[in-house]
Amino acid sequence: MKKSILYLALFLMSLQSLLAQQGSLVKDINVTGSANGFRIYESISVGNMIYMIADDGFLQKGIWKSDGTAQGTVLVKELTDATFVGRLTSSGKLVYFAVTSRFDYDYKTYLWKSDGTSQGTVPVMEIRSNIVGPDGRHLVDVNGTLYFNGINGLMKTDGTTQGTVLLLPSQSAIEDMVNANGKLFMIMYLNGNYRLYKSDGTPAGTVAVENKANGGVIWPLGVLGNEVYFRYSSSVDGLYKASDILPVTPVKERFSDSQFTFYSVGSTLYFTVRNGSINGNELWKTDGTTAGTTLVKDINPGAASSDPVLMAAVNGQLYFTANDGVNGRELWKTSGTASTTTLVKDIRPGSADANISEITAVGSKVAFVANDGTGDKLWQSNGSLSGTSILADFQASALLNVNGTLYFNGNAGGGRELFKTTMLAGGTSAVTDIARPESIPVGFTKVNSESYFSADDGIHGRELWKTDGSTAGTMLVRDATTGANSTNPEQITNVNGTAFFVGGNGSQVHSLWKSNGTTATTVKVKDFTKADTLQGLINVNGTLFFGIINGSGSMQLWKSDGSTAGTQLVKTFPQTSTFSPVTMNGQVYFGAWDGINSVDLWKSNGTAQGTVLVKDVTPNWGESMYTSIAVKGNFIYYILSEDTPSSIDYFLVKSDGTAQGTTVIKEFDAYNNLFSKFTAVNDLLFFVVWDGAAFDDIFGEVVWRTDGTEQGTFPVKKLRSDDGDPSIHTHDLVALDGFFYFVPDLQEELWRSDGTEAGTQQVTNIGSQANGVNIQYATVVGNTLYFSASDGKSGRELWKTNGTAETTSLAFDMTPNGSTKFYELAALNNQLLISADNGMYGAELFKYQETNTANTIRINAGGQDFTTATKKLFIADKYYAGIDRTSSVASGDILNTTNDVLYQSARCSPSFSYNIPVPNGTFDVYLHFAETYFGAPGKKGGKGSRQFHVNMEGSRKLTNYDIFVKAGGAMRATAETFTVNVTDGMLNIDFLTGAADLPRVSAIEVIAASQTLNAVADAYVRDGSYSATNYGNLPELNVKNAAGDASIKRSSYVRFQLPQTVNAGSAKLRIYGHNHENSKDIYLHAYGVDNDSWTENGISKNNAPAASTASLGSVAVNDKYKYYEIDVTSYVKAQQASGSNLVTLLLADPNNRNTRLVFNSKENSANPPQLVIQPASVSNSSARLNQEGIMAENAQAEQGSSIYPNPVKKQFTVSLSMQHAGPISFELVSSAGKGYAVRTTQDAKAGEKAEVNISDLTLSTGIYMLKIQSQATTEVIKMLVTE
Repeated sequence: MKKSILYLALFLMSLQSLLAQQGSLVKDINVTGSANGFRIYESISVGNMIYMIADDGFLQKGIWKSDGTAQGTVLVKELTDATFVGRLTSSGKLVYFAVTSRFDYDYKTYLWKSDGTSQGTVPVMEIRSNIVGPDGRHLVDVNGTLYFNGINGLMKTDGTTQGTVLLLPSQSAIEDMVNANGKLFMIMYLNGNYRLYKSDGTPAGTVAVENKANGGVIWPLGVLGNEVYFRYSSSVDGLYKASDILPVTPVKERFSDSQFTFYSVGSTLYFTVRNGSINGNELWKTDGTTAGTTLVKDINPGAASSDPVLMAAVNGQLYFTANDGVNGRELWKTSGTASTTTLVKDIRPGSADANISEITAVGSKVAFVANDGTGDKLWQSNGSLSGTSILADFQASALLNVNGTLYFNGNAGGGRELFKTTMLAGGTSAVTDIARPESIPVGFTKVNSESYFSADDGIHGRELWKTDGSTAGTMLVRDATTGANSTNPEQITNVNGTAFFVGGNGSQVHSLWKSNGTTATTVKVKDFTKADTLQGLINVNGTLFFGIINGSGSMQLWKSDGSTAGTQLVKTFPQTSTFSPVTMNGQVYFGAWDGINSVDLWKSNGTAQGTVLVKDVTPNWGESMYTSIAVKGNFIYYILSEDTPSSIDYFLVKSDGTAQGTTVIKEFDAYNNLFSKFTAVNDLLFFVVWDGAAFDDIFGEVVWRTDGTEQGTFPVKKLRSDDGDPSIHTHDLVALDGFFYFVPDLQEELWRSDGTEAGTQQVTNIGSQANGVNIQYATVVGNTLYFSASDGKSGRELWKTNGTAETTSLAFDMTPNGSTKFYELAALNNQLLISADNGMYGAELFKYQETNTANTIRINAGGQDFTTATKKLFIADKYYAGIDRTSSVASGDILNTTNDVLYQSARCSPSFSYNIPVPNGTFDVYLHFAETYFGAPGKKGGKGSRQFHVNMEGSRKLTNYDIFVKAGGAMRATAETFTVNVTDGMLNIDFLTGAADLPRVSAIEVIAASQTLNAVADAYVRDGSYSATNYGNLPELNVKNAAGDASIKRSSYVRFQLPQTVNAGSAKLRIYGHNHENSKDIYLHAYGVDNDSWTENGISKNNAPAASTASLGSVAVNDKYKYYEIDVTSYVKAQQASGSNLVTLLLADPNNRNTRLVFNSKENSANPPQLVIQPASVSNSSARLNQEGIMAENAQAEQGSSIYPNPVKKQFTVSLSMQHAGPISFELVSSAGKGYAVRTTQDAKAGEKAEVNISDLTLSTGIYMLKIQSQATTEVIKMLVTE
């Protein structure tokens, strides 16, 4: 064989592909309804403004404000990672509230203030944590000054540092505070009793109220004019009062020991109390005198109680709820006499309660929430039977009167929103439109090349879905429980290509199901009882094993072959509360107790006889056996405990599945008593131990490792832990590229360990604990670790790392200017599936992937990195999925190519696929084949021995393809070429078994014919009165122009990011939409914009950049929905020439046609704006590896050097090419890279022959390269040395 090439790679070179990041919505599964939305926890009115503690189902709790309009309802500040936010109080020009968060080892509560701006919403100082409790009032306004219980006692503030003053030093908590006509009164615990204090706002004027009685003041305080009222506990309990000038004075004594509830109406103070054994808890009133303190009415006669609560005053009347013992708890009213105390309406007829939850006075009516038997609704009443009616026929809460308008939190079916009502028919409307329907995809499990998960589309309930990462490939598998009811698939488990899952929860029957991805193949395998909980589904050599935990506390081991008859009980274990199995060597291993031996390791082959105890390591009960269990190599590792009379001892045990091979590796100290799951990393297992004396008698968590030996089992890092809670807080334990990754609880940063103390370090510093880094959902895709985190700047978003500070970065900012709410991350075919809410669609299915921006990606299927003679790099095999099997031949000449190594290895298995991340666009795909087995020397077979199918992007490209036939025999290279359009960022190539044997491919080349770029930002702007409004989050772009009213004018901006490795030959803008107003042709023009500083959520007409070019081109837009194209090549080339990789295009109508054009924006789930780039040089023939080698050979055949004979034994002749000049040297190089100097019998000259003798060299039989080098050129010739 004679071949000549100009380059030899003696060593393999590694080259990382240039990658770009691409994240997108896969499918908005639920578009019909929502149970989340805008949830209000507290609200107050300040003038005409409403301040709320709320969340939008997306962001965490925060302070919101509203002026009663959608535009004026905005988040003031999100309060991330707060455990409590509440106690809204208005004082002066500020709003105050309390926030509790974790700091280091403790939880602390701070007083915050807000002026209605994010910058002005800040903490004031630390306060006592009893404010978070349900009892008492702890923030009280008195004439524009806020009083509160600070760490060191009673304090006041006007919101400034200077105006924040300590009035009464005390280490005691204040129980209740009220403003009595400009005077502060409070209950404070002092010297073993509760005392009444008063304050005029000065330290000197903050004193105890005179009290000659022996007893204590019991909260709450009631106010009537200048006086405060309270229950006083002494030798005789009763109602007492006091004032600024009046000491503690009895009003009426001999009430029973019960808590009062006060409400003032004019000059009357109403309260509830139990009057000994005469009356139950009923409504009373007082005017401050003993004679004027009387029972209003014994609503529930005798010793029974009506328990009046939820009071509101309207026009001198008190409205409240009470239970008269006949009608249930309903709405009542009173004017202070028995005769005027009447039931307003029996809203829920009969003895059932109306479940009234809130009452608020609004003008001459009360609004309240009640249930008439058809669900909670908003009601109103003017005090009459006919005037008591439903105001809004849906759920409501957080009722607030703002100057005669009622605001409330309601759900009219589309999710919670802020509503308002005038209290008249037709006067109720939604203020906000925040709620988004969501499917919340969870439970991702890879089965073949798809991921199965559960989701709720709002129509069929929560059912089984699947996705291949594309919109079209994301679909409901089956509505197994018909209608809106849910099957609730859980524990989805892959058993040799079949998805098994558990259906039913709560009150439902629990069932085992299976599916092969179609409606017909999704069937119920077996029903179990409601008391049965299925756990630990696991695939053991094609058989499903699972445990059933029932109400009696026993565990049953089951197995299933997918049929009802083949779903069988294997063995029952009494008093075993969980099932956490692993599999090794075709058997299932788990911890259990049979009632005879102790809790220890069991194994099962699926038969009762083959379900046996491996070894009773300890004679007593071992509780930790259940969950800390893992397989590494051919050994099971687990944690076992032994309960002795004096302590509980813990052991690390290693087992090969036999009693003899089960040994204790390590006995832990008594302080080590909680253990994490195991994480296998190469030859090591890592785990975290809770250590009560990690830091000199101070608890902590310790990272351990083991290699299976006592000497190789030791701690590598001590970690500070939480506030003494004895549990493992270190989380997100994963393995990646030989390292153990974990997130310590307090540090909240990403760490990694190589198994040594020195090699256990923090990867980088993403943010700070105060900012709430809060790393979660660590997931490995390829050699990259993805996780959610917050750096305190970008909000909570998707991050990635390859294990170094330099490679740790924000990967996907899903919610610019906000935070993303994540539910789950999962790997699928080299891409990341994301269940998250970015504030636009609700919690839906997104994906993220690294996309090759290079024109070309080449893969050496089944092999390592390989560089061809013409410097084309074929990267080591990657992006494959399915049955992982490769095939290779050690030697043998491959004809029709100069790159034999590429064809000597291949991916070859019954079914596999390649899922290659690429930008959207058109690609030429080259599949390279060689038949190295059937028909090869010494092998049988040939034509027809191997036949298989190939699909690309779901379309059949090759059917029963026969490499032997196409190549013209064995050991011959051949290739097939296809043009494929990719629209979802992933090129899918499937190799499927055909008529004979297994599919096989040697190499794959993907050459970009064009790239389709999606917009990275877009928005439209509007002139006139809308010139300050931003429209960046809308799913549409608008263009309209007309003379006259400026408010009509609209134009749009679209920005693209160009791939750095592609020189544009042509560029076309594609934008999907139509003429919204008529069928005329309206010309849309595109202009280049050099200023790329605008932001999608910040651009408006007032700050929008001007066009930098004349019109680049135009297109006529009519009423047909379609993609319209404008050639923008000149501007894209100019941007690339200037070094910019950003392209901003302005879309406008310069002709004042007064017609609105509407196009999809990037926020639209379908047909977003696109920029289609055709590379400057795309040559199909240059990509053909086989043709390239043949062309190179033919072009140099007459002038290249050659050797003969070939194969070579002891000597050969070199016919030297005329290309050489000067001295010529020779070197023989083995396939292992070893060089041998070669001498000729005479000086070698260009154009002449040289005789070479290699008999003195000790050479093994095989392929060698003869390197011929001179001043002019270097040649390499392949030769075969034989014996």
